[in-house]
Amino acid sequence: MDTFQEFAQQATNDGYQAFNIPNDEYLNRGIATPEETAPQVLFLIERALTSTGAKKVFIVAHSRGGIFVRQTLREYEALASRVAGYLTISTPHHGVDGTELLGLEKCRD
Repeated sequence: MDTFQEFAQQATNDGYQAFNIPNDEYLNRGIATPEETAPQVLFLIERALTSTGAKKVFIVAHSRGGIFVRQTLREYEALASRVAGYLTISTPHHGVDGTELLGLEKCRD
């Protein structure tokens, strides 16, 4: 969370409007399924657009956040016209091995 707070502050310093998830309780701490999380991501994107007055957002997502963004854009196709683009950092786009070792079967599924 601190890294993204610093990122949002730097974006603001560079003249961009930044909207950050307020705490790590949002998006069910990243442990819900992408389908369960998509409505929450939609809400956050709409909130960012409303609070900033921007016509489009550029999303920066980390880890499963990138999976959540992809799923949200799949489920809400009309939303794509409101997203200028997105950058994912350390997102397992092609899956992750060893989830059963960490007790993360729900994440794998």
